[in-house]
Amino acid sequence: MPVVATMTIIALMTGRGTQDLPFSNPEVLRGLLDNALAGEADGTLKEALMIADELETLLTRYRASVESGIDAYIEESSNRYTAAPELIERLEPIDHRRTRTLQAVIELRQSLFELLSDEQWEAVFN
Repeated sequence: MPVVATMTIIALMTGRGTQDLPFSNPEVLRGLLDNALAGEADGTLKEALMIADELETLLTRYRASVESGIDAYIEESSNRYTAAPELIERLEPIDHRRTRTLQAVIELRQSLFELLSDEQWEAVFN
């Protein structure tokens, strides 16, 4: 059972299994933006793609951080004498990073929302 729990944690923390969600996969977001905004003459596509680039940087850093934290957690959890408080302490920074990252993703979404008109938003996400 610990292996299944660890695999679940890794999937959730690294975004695996969320490949089709635009704000968890910058490539998906870029494709949606390219398809919907290709004819825009006012630089909206360029600005929107810059937001997607920021998202990619944010998620790449987060996922690398989580993977190293999870690796350390797995290593410590395999030691029979590692106590539960030590394991919890190992995971707490990951939880804080997750919260900060989710807040930043929401802020990037808001930036995109403010950039696009209602019609553009609909074209991108519907």
